[in-house]
Amino acid sequence: MDKTALEILLKVDIHKRGWKSRGATLDGVDRTMTEAESEFVLAMDAYRKINGRRFPSWTESLRVLLALGYRKTAKPVPIKELPEC
Repeated sequence: MDKTALEILLKVDIHKRGWKSRGATLDGVDRTMTEAESEFVLAMDAYRKINGRRFPSWTESLRVLLALGYRKTAKPVPIKELPEC
């Protein structure tokens, strides 16, 4: 199994740590998070702990996304037209 960007950045194995997304809610909908959502939530949590930031700014959140490898590759679309993750 390939290591995720988060595992490389933090030098941890999220699967060995037993981190799970069971019972999590996003946007008020009770469902299991996708792998991408789980990775982002874990990355933000790690960022907050490492940097002592209880409430990271939007700029910091964008930096975490970029560190995970996200790049703007498509034309913008209205958020309501996005498919479910």
